[in-house]
Amino acid sequence: MSEQPQIIDKIKNAFDKLAVLLDTKASLIKPIFLAICAKNKDLGDWIMMNRLVSLDTSFIKREQISFLGDIISSNKDKQLEKIFKLKTFILDQLDKVATHNVTLSTEQLVLLKRYVKLHNAKLIEYSHYLNE
Repeated sequence: MSEQPQIIDKIKNAFDKLAVLLDTKASLIKPIFLAICAKNKDLGDWIMMNRLVSLDTSFIKREQISFLGDIISSNKDKQLEKIFKLKTFILDQLDKVATHNVTLSTEQLVLLKRYVKLHNAKLIEYSHYLNE
């Protein structure tokens, strides 16, 4: 099911409607998306990079960061690749501030700090996985 293009498109279209439930109904929503993301790398990457990795402080809250961490860990074969994508996002944001005179709000800096913490935690998690 998670490989069928028409199903993937429907999931993408429904994601924004369902994502608002992450704050209140995470225990119901997360397992569905995690199961799909574990089986479909492209959909996992799409959710991660197009919906959960952002400095939009009106949408990204603690539950979305937690969900992002779960997506990163959902497929050990792809975990390092997802960690690197998160690192690239973080470095791109820092580059914008350092070289393009982009100013981040306090809320955006807090969010960026959460991404850095998540990146470090997932890198440590992955290193433990490799040592098992």
